[in-house]
Amino acid sequence: MKLKWETNSRVKSLASMGLIQSEDIIDRTSTDNFPANAITVRMKDVRLRKPWVTLHIRGEAKQRGPAGASWGSYAKTARIHFGHEYNDYSLSGELDGQLSLKEIGEALEKVQRLMSH
Repeated sequence: MKLKWETNSRVKSLASMGLIQSEDIIDRTSTDNFPANAITVRMKDVRLRKPWVTLHIRGEAKQRGPAGASWGSYAKTARIHFGHEYNDYSLSGELDGQLSLKEIGEALEKVQRLMSH
């Protein structure tokens, strides 16, 4: 699953250091517009040494509505929040079956490692 970063000054700094790729940075948007089949990182308090971080884990986009009709699309989304001390986590949402907990753990470790720069 792809790891995407919502743009902010911290993300731009990580990109300028070569730690993340510019194609992995997305514009600021509402969470329902985050890419499907991806983990998107959003931060707040980015000027702090350890900002508040949320990983939005979105599954495959699916159509809503009865057969033959579409009311739009949705994707199951789970969230992992951590911040300021990086020793506690908060979990919410619903995971799509496309991603294993091992893969989520690897993404979480990668984000935490990058945030230590």
